[in-house]
Order: sequence, then C-alpha cells, then structure tokens
Amino acid sequence: MDPDSSPMLKLERAKEHFHEFIADLDRYRKSDPWQFSVALEDPLRRGTGSDLVLRLKAHTPIPRRLAVVVGDLVHNLRSALDCAIVELASRGEGPAGRPPTESEERAFQFPITEEKADFEDWIDHRKLRLFLSPDVVRAIEIVQPWYKTQELARWDGRPDDTALVRGIVLLSYLRRLQKLNNTDKHRQISMMLLGPDSVGGSPDKREFPHGLEGIEWLGVPRREIVEISELELPEGFEWPDPNDEEDEEYDFFFSGDEIVDGAEIGRYICADPARAMEQIDVYATLRVVLVEPGLTGVYRGAPPVERMLAELIDNIANILNLLDSRIDNPSDATRARQPGKP
Repeated sequence: MDPDSSPMLKLERAKEHFHEFIADLDRYRKSDPWQFSVALEDPLRRGTGSDLVLRLKAHTPIPRRLAVVVGDLVHNLRSALDCAIVELASRGEGPAGRPPTESEERAFQFPITEEKADFEDWIDHRKLRLFLSPDVVRAIEIVQPWYKTQELARWDGRPDDTALVRGIVLLSYLRRLQKLNNTDKHRQISMMLLGPDSVGGSPDKREFPHGLEGIEWLGVPRREIVEISELELPEGFEWPDPNDEEDEEYDFFFSGDEIVDGAEIGRYICADPARAMEQIDVYATLRVVLVEPGLTGVYRGAPPVERMLAELIDNIANILNLLDSRIDNPSDATRARQPGKP
C-alpha cells in the first residue's frame, strides 16, 4: 500500500505511540518505583523459618497515562485494518466492478470473528464480498482467529480438542486487539505488575533490556537469552551445593501472580537458618503487563507489555502486507472475474 494511504498512516501513528509508551515506561522504571524486603520465613507463616523470601514492600502505582497511550495505539491499529478494507474496496476490483458508494462504505469494517459462521455472516451482511476481490476475502479469512485454530490443531494432531482450540483463539492477536479496543471505548485499559523479570543486589545495579529482540518492524535482531544478574547474599550466607549429597534439596520459585504491596515475589526453599541473615538491599525488575479481557485471568503469567504491543503491531503490519499482496498478485480465478485484466 502507498505509505501515504490511510491504513499505513494509521500503522505509523501506532508505532509513534509505541515509542512514546516506551519512553514513559522507562521514566517510570528509572524512578525507583519498587521497594523490596528479604527475610527468612517459615513456610507456614509461623515466624522466622528456613525459607529465604523476597517481598514487595511498597511501590509507586503505574502511571495512568501509560494506559491512555496504549489505548491510542490500539485504536490506530484497529482503524488501520478498517481503513484497509475501504482502501481495497475503493479500487473497484470486486465482483460489483465498481467502488462502493459513500453510504455502502459506512458499513465496512475489518471482521474479527471467533467462528466461521460469524465470519460468513459478517462478510455477507456488510456486502464485503461484493466489493472485495475473492483473493482479498480469502486473505481476510485465513488471518481470522478461528481459521488459525483449525490449522494449528490439525498440525498438533488434536483437531477435536475443544480446550486447545479455544486456547488458540484466546491467544490470537486479532482477538486481543478487538477486546482491548472495545475495553478502551468504554473504560480505561489497565495494567498490573507481575514479577520478577530479574532480581539483583545493591550496589551493583544494572540496566535491563526490554526483551524486544526479533521484532521485525523495530529492526532489533534476535539474540541468545543470557543471565542478567543474580541475588547477592550477605557475607556468610551461601547457596547449598547441588552436587553435595549431604546438602538438602532446594529450589527457587518466582511468583506468577499479580504483585501488590506485601506480596511474595520469590521464595528460596531450604535456605540454612543457621547462617547469618544480614540486611540485603534488594532490587528487582517487575514485569508490567496488560490486563487483557478473557485472557489474563485464564493463564498464569503474561508477556511484558512492551513485548506484547510490539508483536501486536508486527502482526497487524503483516496482515496489511498480506492484503496488499493479494491485490498486487491476484490469482488466475480473480483475474478472470475482472473485466479488462489480461
């Protein structure tokens, strides 16, 4: 599509909102919004015990402005898809052989459906099949959440597994875009803290990457994941040796739930209570995530908001490219239906 076309301008505006969001998120993270505590606790909460527990002592709330910027980003992505339908219909390459009238155009919207029957109803009711070429209609069909579930379920060998199919639908970026856009129309999108992405000990504070490697439109190459930092314990306190058979079994668990003041962030099981436990100045990078309707409460954990938004933009950009490629390279069947096409 022409870079100056409405869909591409909407997409570029979404990218501008993304960079604005990242700048605001960085300012929040660099303001030291989280205070932590570390103590030895009993697993049954009966006082001092043998578990080394990290907790969020207090935090500064996530600025509401961040949610407003996300709402603007989401709205522009949804509008880019709708504008693409109008742009493609205006070329007059559908069975009608003409562009739609202004009144016909008002009904146009990019369909986002969870079942094939709903897709067919949408396409017919809004007369999209009349003004879009069969190749474009097919391109819209194959990016629908329900279509991808069929393909993935068959690939996984479980086409009749309703739980698997429903899970794939829930995770579809198009569905998530639709739900977030609807939420932003009626109330503000919200975010919450999960944690941690990393934990460390003062005074060796370090910068943490956003984890945006491999996002095509950002131009950041994918790289190997490396250990960022580890918790520095007070003098005299050591982890048990996993190769020493006399040491107790141990493990470290990080919370996958929402983090609020006083919440447990992580717990190291079987720390030795006989070792000295001096003051630790702990810092951590908590994960800021979107609260996504029908999704956040179903699955434990969620990707960082910046990763989710970057991948969402990438997904919509790919859909726009797919739609345009169907116009530039129509099938033989489509050319046969279009007067004047060789």
